[in-house]
Parts: sequence; C-alpha cells; structure tokens
Amino acid sequence: MNRIRAFFLLTVGGLVLTIYAPAARAQLLDTIDVTAESGNRARVEFHFNAPTQLVRYFPQSRGKTLYISFKSTDTENALASPGSVSFDRLGGRLPLIKVDVELNGTQGDRMILRFNRVVSYTVQPGGDGRTIIVHVALPPRPVPPKVSATKIEQDMAKARRLLIAGKNKEAVAIFSRIAALPENPQSQVATELLGLAYERQGNTRRAVRQYRLYLQKYPKGDGADRVRQRLRTLLQAGGGRLKRVARKAGRSRTAVYGTWSQRFYTGVTKTAGGTSTDQEALVTDLNMSIRHRSGKMEYRGVLGADHTYDFLNNLSEGRVRRAYVRAQYDWHKLSLQLGRQPARGGGILGYYDGVLAGGNITDKWRLNYVTGTPFDTIAPGSRRQFSGYRVDAGQFAGHWSGSLFSITNTIDGLTDRDAVGGEFRYSAPSQNVLGLFDYDRLFAEPNIFLLQGYWQIGKNWSYYASVDVRKAPLLQLNNSLLAPIFGTTYRSMSAAIAANPGLDFMQLARDRTGQSRVASTGATHTFSNHLQLGADLSYSNFSGLPASAGEPAVAENTTITATGRVVSTELFHKGEVSVLGISVFSGSSYKAFAAFLTDRGRFVQKWQVDAGLKTYVQYNDSGTDLTRFTPSVRVQYSRKKATFEFEIGHEHSDSVNPLIKETTDRDYVTLGYRYDF
Repeated sequence: MNRIRAFFLLTVGGLVLTIYAPAARAQLLDTIDVTAESGNRARVEFHFNAPTQLVRYFPQSRGKTLYISFKSTDTENALASPGSVSFDRLGGRLPLIKVDVELNGTQGDRMILRFNRVVSYTVQPGGDGRTIIVHVALPPRPVPPKVSATKIEQDMAKARRLLIAGKNKEAVAIFSRIAALPENPQSQVATELLGLAYERQGNTRRAVRQYRLYLQKYPKGDGADRVRQRLRTLLQAGGGRLKRVARKAGRSRTAVYGTWSQRFYTGVTKTAGGTSTDQEALVTDLNMSIRHRSGKMEYRGVLGADHTYDFLNNLSEGRVRRAYVRAQYDWHKLSLQLGRQPARGGGILGYYDGVLAGGNITDKWRLNYVTGTPFDTIAPGSRRQFSGYRVDAGQFAGHWSGSLFSITNTIDGLTDRDAVGGEFRYSAPSQNVLGLFDYDRLFAEPNIFLLQGYWQIGKNWSYYASVDVRKAPLLQLNNSLLAPIFGTTYRSMSAAIAANPGLDFMQLARDRTGQSRVASTGATHTFSNHLQLGADLSYSNFSGLPASAGEPAVAENTTITATGRVVSTELFHKGEVSVLGISVFSGSSYKAFAAFLTDRGRFVQKWQVDAGLKTYVQYNDSGTDLTRFTPSVRVQYSRKKATFEFEIGHEHSDSVNPLIKETTDRDYVTLGYRYDF
C-alpha cells in the first residue's frame, strides 16, 4: 500500500510540477533501465534524447570505473550540468553505484560509470541509435548458511505445534524460513503448510499465491491433490477477484529508487582592476523513479527536477526536466505515456508536455500517436501544439529496423512545422549504423540528413564515422522570433505579425536559420586492459546568416579539429586511470593547441582523487594571443548510499596583443553531496 501511495504522489506531483514549472533545456541522458539477464548478468540501458553514437570505452572488459565516450547530435541544447539519473540496483545486487555525464569537456562527451568493486562487462550500441548498452556481471547470490537436518526437523515440529494451537503468525515465520532454505526433506511439507498457515490466518491472497507456488514446484503426488482442492475451495469462495490474484501470483514486483544531491559553487576572479566573486550558487537536484509489474501490466513514473539559488543576484529558479507516467499492457504492447517526456525520434524536437500512445499491429510493426506542447522558451506567449504519427518496423533479417513519421506543429493557429521523415537502423553486437532524414513540407526544404556508424573489428580495434547536415536551429516559422524584429522582441507570433503586417515571416525564418555541416571519424586501438590509443578528426561548418529585420549578418565559421589520446590504467598505483591528450584546432579566424592530463584513482578505500591539468594556447588573426593554464583536484568520499565531494581549481589566463597584456586569475571551489535511495 505504501508503494502504491508513493506511485500516486509521484504521478500527481509530477503533473503539477509540469504545469507550473518554468521551461528548461533538455537533459541529454534521460533514463537508465536495468534488467536481470540469464547467466548471472544485468543489462543496463542508457537512453538518450537524441541520436547518440558510441565512440569508445575503456577499460576494455574489466574495471572499477568504466569510461564511455559518445557523440550526440544535441549536446548544444542539452543541460551543461546534466543532473542525476536514478536506476534500479536489483535489490543491491548490481554493483553500479554512480553514473556521471560530462558534456563538452576536454575529453569530449562521456559517461563515467563507477562500481563498488572490479567487475566484468561488455559495451555495445543499442538498436535504436539512442541507446548504449552495458552488460555487467553480477556477484553470485549469497549461499544460505547450512542448517543441520536435526535443526530443520526441530523447527518443523515447533511450527506444527504452533499451527495446531492457532498461533498462525508464529507458524508462518518458521515455515517461511524453512521453505527458503536449499531443497531438503522438509521443503515440500513446509511450502504446503505455509499456505495453510496463511489460510488460517485469514490472509487469503497470500494463501492463494503460496498454493500456486507449491503446484509449480511439486505438481504431482498426494500433496498436490490436497493443495489443488484447497486452492479450488478458496477460488470458488473468493470469485473472480481471487482468480485474478492467482494468475498474478509470483509475477508482481515494485522498485522505487532515486537520487537527491546538492552542490555549492563559488568562484573568485582577480584582474588588474581588482578582485570580485563571479559565482556563488546552490544547486539542488532530485531524480526519482518507480516501476511496478503486476500480471500483464507494467507501470512507471519518472520525476526529475532541480533548483538553483544564485546568492550573488538573489535569484531562485526551479526546473522540471522530466515528469511522466507510463502504463504498458502485454497484449500487443499497448502503452500510454503522459506528462513531460523526451522525444526520442518521430520528428519531435526536444522535450514536450503531452501524450504518447501506441501498440503493436504485428510482431514487427507498431503504430504510435503523439500530441502535446513543445517544451522550450521560444514564443512563450504563443499557443503552440503539435500532433503526429510514427510507424516503427523491425527487426528484419535479424538486424534491420526503421521508422517513418509525419508531424505537424502549429503556433497561434498558423502552421509552424510540417515534416515527414524516417530512420533506418542496422544493429549487431559489433556494428551499428543509423540514418535519419527530416523534410519540412511547409518550407519545402530538408531539415536533417544524418548518417553515423560504429564498428568493432576483433577485440582491439574500433572505428566510428558520422556525417550530420542540418538546419541550425531546425527550420520552423517561430525561428523568425529568435532575434528582435527591428529592435523589438516579441513574446508571441500573433503579436509580431500584427505589428509587422507587410513582413514575410517565412522568409525571415529562413534568414535566421543557418546550415550546420559536421563530419567526424576516429579510431581506437586497445593493446590490453591497461593501455589504449585513440585519434579523432572532425570538420564543423556553420553557413552564417544574412542581415534580417534590423539584425546584423552572422559570418560563416569553419573549424577543423584533430585529437590524439593515450589512456592507461595502474600506471602508478592500483585502480588508477590516466589520460593524456593533445588537440590541434584550425578555425576561420584562429589557430589553437590544447593538451590535458588527468589522473583518477582510489588511494585508500572509499576515497577517490581526481587530478587534472589543462593547457590551451590560441592565436587569433586579429593579433591577440591567449594562453590558459588550469590545474584542478577533486576528492570524493563514499559511504554506503552517500557520496561527499570537494573540488578546487585555479585558472590562469594571459591575453596579449600589440598594445597590452591582460592577466586573469580565477579560483573556484565546489562542495557537494549525493544520496541514493
């Protein structure tokens, strides 16, 4: 009953927060799903809100910390501080204790998985192009202590006497303990009498479940005949309600889990003009999930929210990233999802507040319908709505799957976006390819063309490549409001049109939408579980924007980046991971060089120390040179479900031009804790 009440509160609270909370950027990593697999393994699925490509991971097969590098098409719009994501620990059996996401760091975008012991694992891309899967070896189940046959017989005799005396509660406790032991001469009788004790106690539901369990384990013999008769009598007396209980016996499971964390940030900058505090804020983050399986139904509730208090400006801001409930029925996999939720394809842009319903037409075809309101800060005064359909297909030939979609967005009664498109996917344990196309019928222009792939050849080599050509941002009528119109900022499309009756807003939207072209490739060679080399090459181009409605033009920009890195473990001490990387940048108006060295390890039990050193040098065509030097140290202490964290860093910058040299020093400190429940 308490778990049902928690599910109700999570559902209602999440929907209320969805209605009243201000908008926020999407969180890139949305959910982590954990399921137990055969072979004493757990399947951990990391679901992202945009196409995400596995790039590399290290160590290769065993470790206490796993680093997974990835590339996503939406890291620019994702939260720079992604917040926590809770997950099911399978009753404490899953040794994964923490997942961190680092975006746009010196080592790119990556997840860091921390385990409470050295574990074996395998990593592979998911079949939908938005998932990374890690299979983790679970520790063996604890073996119950050996109990002598004489002790078991004595306990059985005592339990029988209690049952005869009508002390059913005490009898249930002893029969339960005997039935839970490894199979022994008293197991069958204890399992039967436990059901009888429940029945005499008046706990009919538990009695029905116990009798069903007995018949599964011991389907033949005189005992089975007695139990069938008792079960038949209970079901006839209880009617359909107890028959449903019997069908659900042994298949009900509820899991509640989450994370609560707080971090305090402060920073002080010193220049020739003096010293000032540039940051002082407290960030609180809550993430909670509840999953319940009963019979053919599965329910899920997800809530993710954060709050930031800025002490410098005395500002308080709360945000709800996710707040949705989902119900799924086994028949045709019918599902209904309601609330603030991630898009995960289908032509939807980012998060939305709405409803997603779907069901399988056949084993290989599924139809989905979605409707809702986009979740962003564009045109907050406008009435916005969208609806669409998506057909999912696959798998075919064991590896191929895909989808087609059609979606229409409106803003203040006008068509905002009218798109069709689809995806195709090829998925195998060592290969993964995703293709995505989005075409807008309103503007008669393509929005996205994406092709990305990951290949693992043998045990030591892995490669990735991607080509991403898209509108930036994706083309919509409301792009016309991304900047002021002749000096005026409008909160709604209707107000902008009314104030500028002769303006072509479709052309204005085109003028304020650029074209992004990104291509990248890389290779990784793993020499052993202790040494890995990797290299990446990327090309990025933004087309620029023409002058429009009083706003100046934006110049075209191109950047080429080459990066090499060496990753090693246990270079100086056990459990340590060290990374040395060098990057070279060539931009439209600058050249730059960067180098970084990080070292992470546990020096004593429960204590972890991360040390980092970064250097960045930039030469601008304007004649200004920039040099930046950044050392940092972070210390973590973990005890059971709590983690305490302290980080301190210093940044020294010199900006030199022919006329003057400017020096800036910045010190920053972070204090925080995290509690997992």
